[in-house]
Amino acid sequence: DDDDDDDDDPAPGGPDLHDVALGPSPRAGAKRTSISLQELRAAALPVMARYSLATEYARSTLRAHLVAEYPRRGLRLVRQHGNLELCETYPPELVVPSAVSDLELRKVAAYRSKGRLPVVIWTSPDPASGATISRSAQPKPGVQNKRSSDDERFLDELRLLCAAKQLVIIDARSKVATQGNRVMGMGTELTRYYDGVELQYGNIANIHAARDAVNAVHGLCRASHSAAGPTTSYFDAPAAANGQKNPFAYASSLASAAAASSSSSTEGSTWLAKLDATTWLKQVHSILAAAVRTVELVHYRKTSVLVHCSDGWDRTPQITVLAILMLDPQYRTIDGFLALCQKEWVDFGHKFDERCGHQDDSPADQRSPVFLLFVDCLANLIRQFPACFEFNMKLLIALMDQLFACRFGTFLENCHRQRAVKRIDEKTAPFWWLVAENKATFVNPLYSRAPPDDDDEPLSSLDPLIPSLSPKNVRFFEEYFLRFDPTIMPPRPIETFY
Repeated sequence: DDDDDDDDDPAPGGPDLHDVALGPSPRAGAKRTSISLQELRAAALPVMARYSLATEYARSTLRAHLVAEYPRRGLRLVRQHGNLELCETYPPELVVPSAVSDLELRKVAAYRSKGRLPVVIWTSPDPASGATISRSAQPKPGVQNKRSSDDERFLDELRLLCAAKQLVIIDARSKVATQGNRVMGMGTELTRYYDGVELQYGNIANIHAARDAVNAVHGLCRASHSAAGPTTSYFDAPAAANGQKNPFAYASSLASAAAASSSSSTEGSTWLAKLDATTWLKQVHSILAAAVRTVELVHYRKTSVLVHCSDGWDRTPQITVLAILMLDPQYRTIDGFLALCQKEWVDFGHKFDERCGHQDDSPADQRSPVFLLFVDCLANLIRQFPACFEFNMKLLIALMDQLFACRFGTFLENCHRQRAVKRIDEKTAPFWWLVAENKATFVNPLYSRAPPDDDDEPLSSLDPLIPSLSPKNVRFFEEYFLRFDPTIMPPRPIETFY
């Protein structure tokens, strides 16, 4: 689903979009604000206020019963620097099996697409389990079935950490797609060479199918029966002259199109049939199913899981983040959820610039609603478990609005290294500031941190959330897609967070 990256250097012949759009003003303005505002933000979201990869690993990955030093079996933290440069699209700190040497890590990275070797992102808090969730990119067996003894040993170390002594690889793609990648020198694991390893396919559509689906959804929601016909989707719309999209104009066009189509009535059954034909809900269902499968393997079978797609930055975080949300209650708080998104989506290199078309030179064929699909899946979780999440649908809408508004630096650039080179974190304000200053807006009044009949049970021992995958329970994200439609009954106020 992922094509090769373009050159990471900014385009010559003019200032960078992010410098024009943001520059130093947000951060400079923040320094002039009273200290009380900073304290207010930190008090509202203390985890994000002190966020770092090291602290996130400490509370969700490097559990005391798993930490070990080389060459003992366990997990260790490695830092990419000088002599240990593994992957330029990964963050500088990674968690890997401690029994694997630095030299072996280099060889494993060389056997994986874009150097994105398997890294551990979450571990079970149960010492008797030892199950882990890891993420990576596809291996490179190619049509010649090339092997890597280092990769085989790496996965064997992950397998031996868990009680079941098994490792399941969830390849987010279909089997047919993996065979196509073999022709290009990639592919999937040759499980006959990996002890105790099972391979399963997620059958999740690629970025191009996702783009086609969201375009069809936008056309259906906005003007499917108007004389003008469906209009261009956000993901196909050209940027403005300065390279930046105008979210206000986009919102206005949505409202205008909805009003224009209100005069033509559409039978409910016909509309639902057309919605089904977009395949959007089918894609949402496939992602949820893969996440549920991950949760069941980790929690009930005490089996370690490795998730990957092609390059490990699109369908992979869709699955891993949803699985962690189902497994770990600390990430269902506002603070925890933002920290999880920061780590899994931002730090681990989802290509926000390319997928969202933030710049005028972003390739049109690389734009895709990968993050929106994830948010839609999360909206379904909130609907099915309304008391289990501290945040409400408004936070999801704010997340999507600011993703395209580019008001904050959180969603700029394609990976951690690009952000560091351009000093994005120094020059811009982060999205969590907006959430902290308006936290009451995003709080779910139904939220209960623990079941009412079991208040004394530790959060880590609670059963995971397992959503229903029945088609009737996988619903359309109408709070986002239909918020500008005046024909919705009962009428509701339009929510925007630009």
